[in-house]
Amino acid sequence: AVAAASQSKSLKISLPDKFDGNWQNFWGFVNQVNLVFWMQPDVYDTNVLKIGFLGGLLTGPALKWFSPLLEKESPLLQDVKGFMVKFEAIFGDSDGIRTAMTKLRALKQGNCPASTYASEFWQISSVLDWNDAALTDQFHDGLRSDVKDMLIGHPDPRKLNDAITLAVKCDNCLFERCQERRSESVPTTGFLTTPPSRINVGGVEPMQ
Repeated sequence: AVAAASQSKSLKISLPDKFDGNWQNFWGFVNQVNLVFWMQPDVYDTNVLKIGFLGGLLTGPALKWFSPLLEKESPLLQDVKGFMVKFEAIFGDSDGIRTAMTKLRALKQGNCPASTYASEFWQISSVLDWNDAALTDQFHDGLRSDVKDMLIGHPDPRKLNDAITLAVKCDNCLFERCQERRSESVPTTGFLTTPPSRINVGGVEPMQ
């Protein structure tokens, strides 16, 4: 146990980026802070130390909110759970689930590869509690029409992983076929024996 404690103290962990109150960066910042706590539990072993560490990484509007708590020695500074609830209520995405649902329903494959579309789909849907059937239907709805056409001959996947794998495979086949058509459509060089403008009809020399 002593060896583990001394090892965790010697770990060099990069500090999280400063948080200025932008809700889009909220969860990334919180996850980075929690990673530090997880990697060094013996260093940040009290509520005060944890909140003090987090407060030292705040700037801008977030720091303006935190400073009065520090000056007044607010009880929140000794309650990590209560502090995080308040912190999220002010600076987190208060309607994150609805935002994710809106983004997911508007997400379309467009001209990008199915693999890129699938990656974005996974990222957005990770905060939702939709079951596989709902996610699979939504994923299929956002695919490009030619990929959907190619999927008609295949059994409907029941799991999102299977749907993504099949869609990526079909999309890759379409891309390869498109490349083949382009190579097949390259014009070949050919010449007429007599240029059309030089053909003599009825013994009359055509006008120049």
